[in-house]
Parts: sequence; structure tokens; C-alpha cells
Amino acid sequence: MSAICGAYGRPDAQRAVAAMLPPPGHPSEQLANTWSAQELAFGCRRAVGGPNGASIAFDRRANLAVAADARLDGRPALQDALGIRASERLRLTDAELVLAAWKRWGQDSPQRLLGDYAFLVWDGNSHTLFCVRDALGVRPLYYARVRGAFLFASTIEALHSTPDVSSALDEDMVATRLTHVHIRATDRTFFRDVRRVPPGRLLIIRKGALRSVRHWHPEHAPDVRLANADAYAQALADLLAKAVADRLNDSPIGVHVSGGLDSSGIAVLAARLLHERGGGGGRRSAFPCRRRARRRSPMVGQGSTPWWMQCASRRACRCCIARPARRTWSPACAGTAPIRPDVCSARRMSRINA
Repeated sequence: MSAICGAYGRPDAQRAVAAMLPPPGHPSEQLANTWSAQELAFGCRRAVGGPNGASIAFDRRANLAVAADARLDGRPALQDALGIRASERLRLTDAELVLAAWKRWGQDSPQRLLGDYAFLVWDGNSHTLFCVRDALGVRPLYYARVRGAFLFASTIEALHSTPDVSSALDEDMVATRLTHVHIRATDRTFFRDVRRVPPGRLLIIRKGALRSVRHWHPEHAPDVRLANADAYAQALADLLAKAVADRLNDSPIGVHVSGGLDSSGIAVLAARLLHERGGGGGRRSAFPCRRRARRRSPMVGQGSTPWWMQCASRRACRCCIARPARRTWSPACAGTAPIRPDVCSARRMSRINA
């Protein structure tokens, strides 16, 4: 998995970041990077390949540094607004885009970013650390304040890897969560020393003082007024197609199809968009769900990787749908059988969009 971490306000910041960096869980997760300045250090680990994920970017002239775990949507529009040249667009990481946005808009930049993100920004000119999380809190970000210093990480386990952060439970929070089905959004976790950066929030840390500011204001969103029901339906279809297009890249695409209209619609749109881009001419393959795979034949070959994951990794297809195409499916046909309109779980959406 991709992850970021940081330490601020302590002389051994680099050592703390090294302790918090998670070990690679897969051979593809080998890229690790760190950056430090005085009593501040950033660290990240991400999977190899692609602009998304965790990365670090810095600008010595502007005296800015960013550690971001992000997947930004609407990259072309954002790059247009930032005036980024076409020759530079493909190689820019999301962290570099966040850095460019922060240089242009400062604390207002989160309002112009679309997608899932959690990032740290160090402004060396004002000696201020900013911590930002996306509106819905898709990307996690936790922190701990220990003896005037701050530690940040994508996971609670990373914070607990340092000896300064206690693993003692916050018993009040545990009791509240067990006795109330719905609780108000809070920065508290089940651990006494660990806090979360709330969704849609910007934390400002300067001279040991912490201040929280809300950067997402859904109540300020403009009202949508269209002519008729067909116009609303078309607007929704356009938004869904745009959202799916933002998530298509050069990596193999996988869709977990539940059999409902939501996942089936996404699968159909993804296949259509890939075909329009010229990369969707190949066949689509179906893989049984894990529960059914365990009941039939849990493993294939050597090792502990389930057979359906091994089959998926061997395929070079552009769109793999993780759902059995028919009840008679077996491991033998996992690498060869294409999805056919008469057995595909997206059949209903295919007919609707025909």
C-alpha cells in the first residue's frame, strides 16, 4: 500500500520517520523516499509505476515541500489552470501537482483539488506545517502530539511503531462507539494518544500551536436547475462517465461486479471508454469471487496466493471483472474464457446503453 509519514518539532525527526515507514508488503511496493529539514522530516512508500500514490515533492526556491498520498481527478483541467506545459504533464506526480497548486493558491488549493488525497505541506518561509485531508476522508491521515512534537502517518500502526506513542485505549471512545450506532464525526480514535485529521479539514501547526480549519463547504455549492428529467439523467450520466474516465490509466483495470446496476454500469462505461481510447480491443476476462474460489480450489501452483489472484496477475487484459461468468466456471478457464453478453453480469446495463 502507499503511505506517508512525517515528524515535526523533534531533533530525531529522520529517525522517527524511518521507524514509521511501513515495510513493503509486495515486491511492487519498493519505492521509498524521505526528505528532511532541521527538525522536520517527511517519508513515503508507494507502489512502482504510475503518477498516483504516495510521493514527495519540494521546491527549494519557493521553500516548500509536500508529502502526498493522493489520486487526483480532473488532471487536465487542473494542469490547464496551473499553466503546465504539455511536455511536462505525463511525468508529473500527484505530489508535484499539489505542490504547484499550493504555490499558486496557498491554503485555498484544497478547494480546487478533486479526488482522494491526504498530504502534508511545509512552508519554510513562515515555518508552518499544513495537514490536509480530502472532503470525504477517503485517504486516512493520523497524528500524535508527544511532548510538543507532532508525528503524522497514514496508519495508526505506523505511529505505534515509535516508542513515544502509547497504545493505551481511549476507553470513553470505545464505550461510545459500542453503545451508539451513529456518532458525530470526531478527531478521536480508539487510542488515547492518536488523533485523526477529520475529513475536509486543514490543520495549521506553527510554533507548537495547532489550529483546525474547514476547507470543504458543501453548503456553498451552487444549486443545479435543469429543464426536465431527461436533462438531469443526461447530466448524471455525463458526471459518471467523467468520474470513470478519471480513474482509467495505463495500469490493468479491475472491476468488482456485485450484479447491481452501480458496478455493472461502471464496468460498461470503463470498457466503452477504453475502446474509444484504442486500448480496449482485447477480450475481458471474468474471475470468480474469492468465497466461491475457496470452496472449489483454493490454491494453484506453489505459495499461498489464491488461484484467482494468480490467474488475474498472469492476464494482460485491460479490464478484468472479478465475478463468476457462469456457475460451471473452473480455474482451468480463468485465463482463457472471455465475458460474453449472455453471461456477463453487466448484461442489463449493456442492453440499456445499446
